[in-house]
Amino acid sequence: IERDDTTQVLAQATEAELTDDGYLLFGHPQGGLFAVEFDQGARKVVGAPVPIAADMAVSSAISPFAVTARGLLVYLVGSDPAVRIVVQSAGGRLDTLPLPPQTVSYLRFSPDGSRLALTRGSA
Repeated sequence: IERDDTTQVLAQATEAELTDDGYLLFGHPQGGLFAVEFDQGARKVVGAPVPIAADMAVSSAISPFAVTARGLLVYLVGSDPAVRIVVQSAGGRLDTLPLPPQTVSYLRFSPDGSRLALTRGSA
């Protein structure tokens, strides 16, 4: 019989996502989005986390971000319930989506990276 087991990778992280190039992106409970290299075979991080977006809003255990396979990153900015949605290209260019500030969460890209889904209002 095969059984699942768990390994704690980071003590201070919310909503982690593994990228295709082997980095673990995660929100910190006190705010901000970070990246750290992750060795899947050893199931451990390699090196120290690096800040990616210090202005990402984190609420409770929700880290509102999504990233495509091509490296396009979308995340929420600020701590207000009504927030802006920011898009960051793989090259670092920042753009704000032309949407009015609103309460949103659970950002996810479509598999091809061309569409963004989100929850409007409180989850």
